[in-house]
Amino acid sequence: MRNRHTAPILRFSALSFLDTTRMLKQWIFIILITLLISLSVSANPDRFVIGYVDHPRVISYYKVITEKAYRKLGIKVEFINVGSQRGLMLLEKGETDADVVRFRRVTEGFSNMIMIDLPLVIGNIKLYCLRGVNCDESILENPATVLATSITLLENFNHLFSDNRSASTMTFESQDQIIRLLKRGRLDYAILATDGEAIKELEDLSVETFDMTIAPAVHVIHRKHKHLSDDLSSALELTLNEHRLIQDK
Repeated sequence: MRNRHTAPILRFSALSFLDTTRMLKQWIFIILITLLISLSVSANPDRFVIGYVDHPRVISYYKVITEKAYRKLGIKVEFINVGSQRGLMLLEKGETDADVVRFRRVTEGFSNMIMIDLPLVIGNIKLYCLRGVNCDESILENPATVLATSITLLENFNHLFSDNRSASTMTFESQDQIIRLLKRGRLDYAILATDGEAIKELEDLSVETFDMTIAPAVHVIHRKHKHLSDDLSSALELTLNEHRLIQDK
């Protein structure tokens, strides 16, 4: 009796093993195909992603200039808010294709970034004071002063903060965060970047300013798009001139 049932049981086990192996292979094949489709969609070469920092003028003006310039070249772009330091890392790795505007000095240490020669603006770096005191560099020598600024400004314009400065420094990823804290009365002093235009969000506050330094700011692209450099420079210049004519009317 035992011998009669042994063979069928062994035969059934062998068939189950073969069926299971076949099913596993089919599932692995399906998973691989799904993964390949997913990767091809996420790596869509038609997407041209441009990062921008959370700054009022970048959002209201320089994003508009950038989008119109690329449109002149027949390139549809997608904008994402990347933050000051994180945005630089994403562009260096090629995870974004360009950045709306950056101080030239900020991008000089990166090997995969190409600066478009045309300066979009000569930016101002200013000290902002809300306390009704003399707003000048002497404030930075007071150890009781707590100064807010962006990570990028601190790292790339560190001479503004380190030369015989006793003030404490708080850093933020976004300049817009600092503006919100100034409006709420949570901060009294900040060093911020502007393009010469007043920061509208601070207009209803009693704010004094002191000019620290000036620096050119440019549009930046990843090295893989180097072939666009000359055309982009021309398109940006044309778009800037168009906007200036509109503003002068």
